[in-house]
Amino acid sequence: MKNIYLFACVFLLIASNINAQGTMQPMHSMEMGFKYSLFKNKLNFTLNLSDVFNTRQFEVNSRGVGYYQEFMRKRESRVLTFGGSYSFGNLKTANKPKPKRDNKPENEGGGEGF
Repeated sequence: MKNIYLFACVFLLIASNINAQGTMQPMHSMEMGFKYSLFKNKLNFTLNLSDVFNTRQFEVNSRGVGYYQEFMRKRESRVLTFGGSYSFGNLKTANKPKPKRDNKPENEGGGEGF
């Protein structure tokens, strides 16, 4: 029995956006995940960390005639999660024969003209 280790790392970058009243600043973050499988993939453990460097925030600068506004929102984005699962039985589905269909055209034998 081989134990399987999987690791994933994702970097998210949303470029700055310019609109008629101002700009949205770029937003970026990194996520990491680890999965450990035992017993031929029947028992799985996962560990995930979102926003590894705690950099995800939303920032907008807007301006118009007679005003200037800066807006920054930072939510709690760094979250560590742990999960586990176990697969009981066989996950393969049986090859069941498909039910036979009537050979009638769909526009025949209806009622009300539908």
